[in-house]
Amino acid sequence: MGTNLTDPKWWSTAWQTHHQRYVSRPSYQAYYLDCILPKGVKQLLELGAGSFRDTAQLNKWGYECTGTDFSPEAVALAQRTYPRWADRFHTADATTLPFESRSFDISFHSGLFACFDDDAMIHAVLQEQARVSRVAIVCTVHNALNATLKEQFRRQAESDPLYQIRFFAPEEITQLMRPYSARLSLYPFGALWCNRLIKYGRNRLLTRWYYRLTHKRWRWESCERIMAVGWFS
Repeated sequence: MGTNLTDPKWWSTAWQTHHQRYVSRPSYQAYYLDCILPKGVKQLLELGAGSFRDTAQLNKWGYECTGTDFSPEAVALAQRTYPRWADRFHTADATTLPFESRSFDISFHSGLFACFDDDAMIHAVLQEQARVSRVAIVCTVHNALNATLKEQFRRQAESDPLYQIRFFAPEEITQLMRPYSARLSLYPFGALWCNRLIKYGRNRLLTRWYYRLTHKRWRWESCERIMAVGWFS
């Protein structure tokens, strides 16, 4: 795994290259998260927001979503890209969040754990997520069961350390999150047809209908990521 991925200075440089490409992509995490959130959930927190495109999209839909990243450059780029939500973007380390306990209904991140080869760092993030959340914590990780995706990342990592990441099997993320939740749900994330529906349709309600109707039949080996939700009750 790339040693640079835990260095905020490296990310500040990397975002100069990758930011525009990331913000041009659909806000996949926002769509998939919206599919599984229970009624009444309003206040959200994103950790390791990177491009902040998911935070911005969730705010556009009416959620009250705060985004954080440990790279000041990432935050500054996001504030210029999404000025409407700039006051909700903050520089913060995911292991020491500057928020009161139980400040948010749900905290989430997508791909953050891919940066850590040390489980102690993952537990530090999970502990903070559990502290600041009231309803649940969401951890979306790259899926180790998808051999095609792993090979794709391996090839890309030969020229870009951004792709030197950690993948997780369902049982691995389950074991890591179990101490921080009363019950755990694993949801598939990133199947071909749903991704196409998001990319070309950009219809939130249609995506939610399709996901809820079909996701239980998706094959884990074909999914890009695993969206693990630790519920507190």
